[in-house]
Amino acid sequence: MNDILIFGEFSISNKLRPCVFQLLTKANYLKSKLNDSKLKLLMLCPNELNFDEIINELKYYNIDEVIILKNDNFKEFNSDYYCTCIKDIVFEINPKIFLIGGTNIGRTIAPMVSNFLHTGLTADCIELDINDENNLSATRPTFGGELMATIWSKTYPQMATVRENVFKVEKFEENNPVIIFKDYNFNEYKSKLSLIKLIKRQINNDLVNAKIILSGGMGLKNKDGFAKLENLANIMGAKIGATRLAVEAGFASSSVQIGQTGQSVAADLYIAFGISGAIQHSINNDPNAPIFNHCDIGIVDDAFSVIKELENLLLQCTS
Repeated sequence: MNDILIFGEFSISNKLRPCVFQLLTKANYLKSKLNDSKLKLLMLCPNELNFDEIINELKYYNIDEVIILKNDNFKEFNSDYYCTCIKDIVFEINPKIFLIGGTNIGRTIAPMVSNFLHTGLTADCIELDINDENNLSATRPTFGGELMATIWSKTYPQMATVRENVFKVEKFEENNPVIIFKDYNFNEYKSKLSLIKLIKRQINNDLVNAKIILSGGMGLKNKDGFAKLENLANIMGAKIGATRLAVEAGFASSSVQIGQTGQSVAADLYIAFGISGAIQHSINNDPNAPIFNHCDIGIVDDAFSVIKELENLLLQCTS
């Protein structure tokens, strides 16, 4: 019973979400530390889905088995139907570890499934490992991100949800996993939930997919300070981020909060202005600020002076 099961969540466009490939990459590391372990992927799919394209994409993640449950009740997300069949399959497969992406759907179904299975759940993890007892070691932020708690579960399967973008994606040598199709039958079971209307959310600041992010902290002092940073972001074609303290102070919207208590990002370029610096996050006028232990380039200067200088340089380049 050393198998690892990953939940393969689909986006609204019927593509596997990036977090699935992030989890598969990390699961390969966990698998390497367990004896006789198999890596399995569980997907819930409507009958008309194009499976060939999906299966071809999965050949590079060292998966042993792909279990595809087919039923037209999976066309739209319904936590009732999802959890009913997931718990049945988990009982059947009996994995040691069950990992789910920390998405809106993942955070909805994970506690329900763990309740069905009478097992523990470590939520919102940012690191996973195997401890000396060959059990899952899951690390998550606590106390508003001020501390990291490493949790060892004593119940099986050992379940965890994992934040998006905390693990990098790595492809492996091509292999052909065993593909198992199952027509899931709900029999007489009818969900108590029904989809009345699907409203597409308007995302004004898509930080998760942003390539360039300018993030501000308490060092920007007020809303006017963030307005100056936003002006620079517009010139650079960047998105704005903020720390928890800056959001709580009313300097920026909660929708742009980054860090252990906000969104996890993986930008190509991330510049932090006026952030003293926790692990998750640069420019600061304190040469001893913790942020300098984690950045590639550090600038000891006044954040507003650097913002103005960058503006001038960029405008010169574009004029």
